[in-house]
Amino acid sequence: SPLQANHVPLVLSLLGAATALALTLTDIAVPVGISGALLGAAVIYIFPALIDGAARRPRPRRVWATRQGLLLLPLGGFLGLLGTYVTLR
Repeated sequence: SPLQANHVPLVLSLLGAATALALTLTDIAVPVGISGALLGAAVIYIFPALIDGAARRPRPRRVWATRQGLLLLPLGGFLGLLGTYVTLR
């Protein structure tokens, strides 16, 4: 299947990227801060809004088209970007 055919190149490229970062970075605080900002916003704001939309619309075309989704998704995106900006500043 196409998903299985892409699995090995994807895993190898992610492993190669992680190895390249480990070899070049001397301070781990920046990647940890960026991943914390983005994943924190995703777990707290974005994923719950998408799960709520999927639960309300069994065959979703637009799972974000709920009141909660329209409020939380932009807020989560903004806070994720703001956390990334503060980390890089």
